Amino acid sequence: MDLGKGEKMPASKTLAVGQRLEIFTYNGEIGYKSRIEDITKDRLMVAMPTDEKGFPIIPSLGERLLCRATTTATSYVFFANYLDKGRSPIPVLFLTKPETVEKMQKREFVRVQVNRSIVIRPVDEEGALGDMVLTTTVDLSGGGVGIINDFPLPLDSMVAIEKANIPGIELLKLMGRVVRCVPVDSGGKKRYRIGLRFLEFSRGDQNKMIRYIFDVQRKILAKGIGK
Repeated sequence: MDLGKGEKMPASKTLAVGQRLEIFTYNGEIGYKSRIEDITKDRLMVAMPTDEKGFPIIPSLGERLLCRATTTATSYVFFANYLDKGRSPIPVLFLTKPETVEKMQKREFVRVQVNRSIVIRPVDEEGALGDMVLTTTVDLSGGGVGIINDFPLPLDSMVAIEKANIPGIELLKLMGRVVRCVPVDSGGKKRYRIGLRFLEFSRGDQNKMIRYIFDVQRKILAKGIGK
């Protein structure tokens, strides 16, 4: 689901005290766990996140944060600005309250449109790798990638991703599963839009991917696109 192009819902009807949060800072590479402690008309009070050593994560004043609030079956993604810190009675952060959030399935995350080179190798039913294919991405998320290809790939088939030109990730090598394959018109030529779901994606590389996506989304918002 593309942030800014999916199902938008009022924050007042979706965010609630007690919901779990995952907060991504611009300079950080991982999401930090938090929880909504209180909600007022124009701001959120959330538990202060900490790193793996227990040190508090305090953003810069006004820093834009990517947040994901999670329920049993659904997640809501939104941006919020850091306002202040406090204690009530636990250490907390105060964030701006968004007007809207974007609903997505629990395992989904923000997907952005990006055009990057990528090298794939289809895997046949016997597990043999095919020839390398240089193609381009059309969108990217922390859980998968969409590509444009000259030939179709069977649904549920495996694809080896040999290299992807993603800033911050020196070498991306992993397996993907084909979850979508539809014909599209590309400049009068029939091509195929293929969706790949990442398999066994390392936490470190996934966090770097999310950081890159966050950076792309920040630039889009700065231009006033996707609001």
